[in-house]
Amino acid sequence: MNAMRRPTGIEVGAWVRFDGQVRAVTAVTTTTVTLAQTDGSAVAVELAALLQGEDFAVIDVPVRQPLPAASLLETFPKQVREKALWWEGHILE
Repeated sequence: MNAMRRPTGIEVGAWVRFDGQVRAVTAVTTTTVTLAQTDGSAVAVELAALLQGEDFAVIDVPVRQPLPAASLLETFPKQVREKALWWEGHILE
């Protein structure tokens, strides 16, 4: 089965060139990408139209920041550490 997949880099926080402007990606669904306009408004573009744009390019993709060292958690009570580690797994998912 050949599943259609979104190209790497089209994600919230990325910057793309489309229709002569560099815009920030503010939302992504299976069929549309919402781009921030230079005037602060947003425009939803069909994914297919975005990818077929003559000047389309992914300019910048956000880099996930590393998690703080676990030793920083050691200063908190055990119950707080356990809850933080529980949330960490869900956030990373």
